[in-house]
Amino acid sequence: MSTMILLRRVTPQNQSDMRHMIDTFNCVEDCPIFSDMYDFCRMYAGGSLAGARKLCAGTTDIAINWAGGLHHAKRGEASGFCYVNDIVLAILELLRSETQIYCHLSTKDIFLDIILESCTLILTSTTATASSLRFTKPTGS
Repeated sequence: MSTMILLRRVTPQNQSDMRHMIDTFNCVEDCPIFSDMYDFCRMYAGGSLAGARKLCAGTTDIAINWAGGLHHAKRGEASGFCYVNDIVLAILELLRSETQIYCHLSTKDIFLDIILESCTLILTSTTATASSLRFTKPTGS
């Protein structure tokens, strides 16, 4: 069963029936099962993807997803209250663009500045305290 199927099907009411898949996906102590979990993941990951697509299309200069930045999730595994890593999804979308795009990410754990230009990724990391995902086009482009 894939991660998306699990997120669609699992509910607080049926989680005991799906215990093996929940354990495999790591929905334990810091990743609890809750009602409408799939819709929640769709909304926050979709917000980051929509922002990245608007930047790539040139229909906006700034995109902020206040619900995004859930960076602990791994491929096929939840972690640290994060079920889907929307940052990776947005970066993959941005890498499809030929335009230079500046990405600033602040979370309680990491601070990233990323410049995406012709599929080149430049990454720097320090600590910060805010929680958001923000993409902008550099000035003069």
